[in-house]
Amino acid sequence: MRELEILKVHPREEEKNRLAIAWGERLYVEALSDRRDVIRIILADFEQVLAKQNLYLIDKARINMENRFRQLESGMILESLPLLDFDNDLYSDDDEELEEDCHITYLS
Repeated sequence: MRELEILKVHPREEEKNRLAIAWGERLYVEALSDRRDVIRIILADFEQVLAKQNLYLIDKARINMENRFRQLESGMILESLPLLDFDNDLYSDDDEELEEDCHITYLS
């Protein structure tokens, strides 16, 4: 029964994902225009991955996003933060089997 309760929660509502999004939103509020654009794109890309509801890809994307936020907070230059193409950068041939095992469609 507990397993069915987990299925009812969309990945967007999981605490670790909500906290990562909140971190990005805080950085966005504190940032100037150039960095705001980068943060907005990073958050939008993460939202796209969340919409796929693939737990494996979501975890990879969240970790990548958190690393980028750490870089932004530490003052790294924007040019050292290439934008991520989630469809290509996060997905490799090795991930194919893992994705099949981790893909769960959540009830809305």
